[in-house]
Amino acid sequence: MQAAADLDEIEEVNAKHRPRVLRLTALPSMIQTDQL
Repeated sequence: MQAAADLDEIEEVNAKHRPRVLRLTALPSMIQTDQL
């Protein structure tokens, strides 16, 4: 469940700077695996 914790931290950090970019960079692996 470390991945979930990492995503939470990323959300908190990016949410303060770039909430939109967060979603684009928060799940790059999942998006790539889906496309591949």
